[in-house]
Amino acid sequence: MRRFVLHALILFTPMAVAAPADDLLLQEALLRQYTTAEAEQRYNERKANPQAATDALGTGLSNLASRMYQRSRERVESASDRIETRERFKKAVLNDWDIVISSEEERRMLIELLEEMSNIEYWQATKRLVEYALWLRPGAQEVFPEPQERAAANLLRSKIHGRFTEGWAKNTLAKLYLVGRGVPRDETKARHLFESCANYTFVTYQDTNREDRVEIEARCSFNLARLHEKGWGVDADPKKAEQIRNEAVTKYNKEKKTQLSAVQIEELIRP
Repeated sequence: MRRFVLHALILFTPMAVAAPADDLLLQEALLRQYTTAEAEQRYNERKANPQAATDALGTGLSNLASRMYQRSRERVESASDRIETRERFKKAVLNDWDIVISSEEERRMLIELLEEMSNIEYWQATKRLVEYALWLRPGAQEVFPEPQERAAANLLRSKIHGRFTEGWAKNTLAKLYLVGRGVPRDETKARHLFESCANYTFVTYQDTNREDRVEIEARCSFNLARLHEKGWGVDADPKKAEQIRNEAVTKYNKEKKTQLSAVQIEELIRP
């Protein structure tokens, strides 16, 4: 109790009595959130040796300013590094490059960026999120330590029933139904989705963020042909499968102005 009273007396000494150095000491005590004992010690040092205390105060304030400047610089550099990393990740996403993350902070940053981009209709970001969640892409285990199959399926559903319909999402969701990952296994639903995206009727995006309609149609057509070939969700019909595949090849070559075989197209588009 006596120590508190002493400190109170120090802090509330009338301004007319306190010397300028005393004011500085008391203000520094507030600034630095000194304990009562620390405030008393500095005050007593000032009384015993005013100049030494003033010098010490100058050094203390100088060190404080230096630390504040250093922390400010570190914050600026950290913010700059974060912006640079986000831009590097975004560029990789838009160009379909693999990403290597080196820390937990980068992992969180990547997921955050992909979710933001997905929400503003960057299909490339949604696709990468799904590939990471299903462990289909290099580095997926560093992004999601455990597969997130149900979450991936829900995200795909949102992209085929939302404001825009994304063809790649229909193709991927169809394959999930085909194998029963994240959704109940349902070959009939898979077939319906493949049929839907084989005839590209979706609303597309601005030119800078548009899916390749021709490639999506070809992928879905090749997958649909495989269903008819194997009898998945339909009666096996090799002739029907061959017809679907040939039509897809003809359409692809016409649109792309190429003369590729079915094997070459399949290798190129990886359905």
